Amino acid sequence: MEYTTLKPKLGRRIVLQSIAIATFTGKVAAQVPDYPKAQTVKIVLPFAAGSASDTTARFMADELQKSLGGNFVVENRPGANGLIGTEQGAKSLPNGYTLIMTSSSTHSLAPFLYKKIPYDPVKDFIHIGNCIDLPFVLAVKFDFPANNFLEFIDYAKKNPEKLAYGYGTPSSQLGAQLLNSMAGIQTLGVSYKSHPAAVTDLISGQTQFMILDISAALAQIKAGRLRALAVTSTKRLSFMAEVPSIAESGYPEYQYSAWIGLAAPVGTPKTITDKLSAAIQKQLSMPEAQQRFSAQNIPISVNTQQEQEAFVKSNLEVWRKRFREWKIEPQ
Repeated sequence: MEYTTLKPKLGRRIVLQSIAIATFTGKVAAQVPDYPKAQTVKIVLPFAAGSASDTTARFMADELQKSLGGNFVVENRPGANGLIGTEQGAKSLPNGYTLIMTSSSTHSLAPFLYKKIPYDPVKDFIHIGNCIDLPFVLAVKFDFPANNFLEFIDYAKKNPEKLAYGYGTPSSQLGAQLLNSMAGIQTLGVSYKSHPAAVTDLISGQTQFMILDISAALAQIKAGRLRALAVTSTKRLSFMAEVPSIAESGYPEYQYSAWIGLAAPVGTPKTITDKLSAAIQKQLSMPEAQQRFSAQNIPISVNTQQEQEAFVKSNLEVWRKRFREWKIEPQ
């Protein structure tokens, strides 16, 4: 009797689910030919305004709009070092009208910095392409009592746990942790909701140093509020030629940069992701786009969708190995 009672309900549930799936699939399919003109495309950025991710997202929105038409807008959803916005983007309707800015912070480092994250960096996304590859800079307040990188390390060794670094992204956090590990110094990390907030406290002297992306630091360095002691690229940067790299300053293994890309929720139709991937390739190869990014000292680094999917997977394994070697435990 119990089985007989439940069977119709179970069957009805399956039928209803099938109808819902068919209806949803039909709606997505119907939108594909007009994409992206049927409605506004939202690019979810899991960080606050003022960072390289924000600048890149707004550049990409403009470039995609030029290439494909329609309306592309950026929606900042900061919090939990990028985890909140990334989760929201991953769980959005996979119809091409919600995209996500991905990065080394959220998709290469977060799985190892935190014991649990609310998304799978590979399975929950279609990685459409890479946009930029960005080095970082070790910056201090203008009056910090060290004139160069080696003096900074010496000062930190003489004052264990007296220096604090702020961070608003996992990339910035790990950059400082790697420096602690490689240089044998002990400094304290302070988490912020956003990168700009961390920079503000560095300028005011609430913290003593940061490893932050070049685009977020350059204006403050030029204004004299911050001082650059070293860059994390292998070699010096052309627009900061007077600033040495950490690698050339006695720590050749310290080579660190961040990537920023574009993704869609898993299940987004291939016709849409192919169209977006082709648009990225086209627009970022245009002289106008390259000049626009270059003016902000943001280096373009483009991957196809296939290359980006493979890159995200391989990069996860690279960082898995490094975290194990450096004995950095998740929080």
